[in-house]
Amino acid sequence: MGRLPRTEGTLLINTMRAEINSFRKLIGNVPQDDVMLTEMSVRENILYSARCRLPSSWSNSQIESYVDAVVKVLDLYNVRNNLCGGQISGGQRKRVNIGMELVSAPVCLFLDEPTSGLDCKFSLC
Repeated sequence: MGRLPRTEGTLLINTMRAEINSFRKLIGNVPQDDVMLTEMSVRENILYSARCRLPSSWSNSQIESYVDAVVKVLDLYNVRNNLCGGQISGGQRKRVNIGMELVSAPVCLFLDEPTSGLDCKFSLC
C-alpha cells in the first residue's frame, strides 16, 4: 500500500514497472481495525469521509446522494442514524469502514481481513 518502503522485489502494473505511490488517488485501503468515530452515526462517518476526499467541484447534494447510495448498497440504511459506538453490530462496523473508503470512488480497493473478528452470525452483506 506504500505506507512502508518496499524492501525488495519489483512492482509491475499492466506489465510495466511502477511505484505504488503514483497510484495513491486510485487505490482505497480498508484497514483491519475499525477507524470510524464512535460518537458519530453511520451516515455521519461516511459523509465526513466523502466531504474530506471527494473533489471540491462536487456539490453538497451530489455528495449527500452519493453517500446515501453507498449506505444503501452496504445494507446500512436501517442503521444509518445509529451511533457507531455500541449501537451497531461488528459486521455493520466493518461495512462502515468499507463505506468510508468506497466514497472516495477508488478504482481498486484493498481490504485487510474484512471478516476478521466477526462471529459466524454476522455477515458483511
